[in-house]
Amino acid sequence: MIAIVNGGAGGGGGDVTELLTPGTMQPVFDNLADGTHTITAGAYRLRVYNAGLTDITANGATVYPGETWQVEARENRTTTKFDLCPEVEIIIPPGGTASYQAEYPSA
Repeated sequence: MIAIVNGGAGGGGGDVTELLTPGTMQPVFDNLADGTHTITAGAYRLRVYNAGLTDITANGATVYPGETWQVEARENRTTTKFDLCPEVEIIIPPGGTASYQAEYPSA
């Protein structure tokens, strides 16, 4: 089950997404300092935000200051299941900062 609540018809609003820690229904959000950080595989969606002034990488892709990198689960029409996100490695150089948020399935 993907935990997405649609804002509904009329009145604007948009979508509100509940962030889930694996098996606990708690949000996953973290600020990261310099170094190499590995984010667990199995999320529906993972967003990495470069909050620093230097380039960072997420799974080898350059994320420029102020930019966001994202990976999402995709429907596998052959198996009729979702292929969840892979493990993600975030590399932040000295003095850099970043944050990420992940949405995991419940238990």
